Amino acid sequence: MKLTTLITPLILMVSSSMTQAKEITQEEADRYNYLFNKASELIDPFLRIHGVERSKANVKTLSEAISMYDEAISIHPGSWQSMWLRGKAYQALSDANSAYISFKQSYSLMPDNPDVVNEYLLEATNLNKISEALQVNKIAVEQFPDHLGLQANYALVLILNGDIDQAIKQGELALKMAPEDQITINLINMAKDIRSGKRKQPKTVYELTGEM
Repeated sequence: MKLTTLITPLILMVSSSMTQAKEITQEEADRYNYLFNKASELIDPFLRIHGVERSKANVKTLSEAISMYDEAISIHPGSWQSMWLRGKAYQALSDANSAYISFKQSYSLMPDNPDVVNEYLLEATNLNKISEALQVNKIAVEQFPDHLGLQANYALVLILNGDIDQAIKQGELALKMAPEDQITINLINMAKDIRSGKRKQPKTVYELTGEM
């Protein structure tokens, strides 16, 4: 997937709505669009889209992009797109806490976008913010019943919360969407092993993934 296919309509939307959201000069609008475009070009080679690893992270380039997104957000504080893409840049740098903060900010402005919800939940789970992830994920699976990532992640969060029987049911529900998805299969098998006593209850996502 090319990043331009993801961001181009967002740029057009922001350009047309910016003056309605905030008093802003044409110069500021042009500066915002320049920053957004340039930062997005910089991070494109390093993004993880749908779990696919791309180029090895370049700290200097990604840090430059993050600074550009920061400035873009200062011009247009409602730019959830900039917050989400900044989170992806932090993600490429393996800075889970900063990615989590940026994704959460994006979610606060755009909770109805499944990609925004999914990335926020992934980082919240990685940081072991289980109660928070559980609350948001419970809403998300009802809001986006056909989104495999959100459905499978809910099974993972339920395991970490100790709700093993419910995790198995949720995993089996997700598996119907993609019967050969190995991650979901592993989650179900792990939950069954925990229930039978073959495995210990994991306390963190790192313990869980270390056993999968």
